[in-house]
Amino acid sequence: MGVAGPGLHSAAKPDLTVNHRIRQVAIGLEFSHGLDFTVDGVAAAGGVGRASVVRRYATKRGSCSKATCAW
Repeated sequence: MGVAGPGLHSAAKPDLTVNHRIRQVAIGLEFSHGLDFTVDGVAAAGGVGRASVVRRYATKRGSCSKATCAW
């Protein structure tokens, strides 16, 4: 057990480097542009895919509030 078979997904650990990059970019963009930025902008500035951002943050306001208040 613990090994995923074909077509099954294992519970992979989150990539903390990607999390950190996304947080840093979100913080920077919020401070420089307020909430006037896009998921695509965060992904491009962080060097990550759009899905990586969306997977971690359901809404822009949620990610920004988390980024600036909690981190």
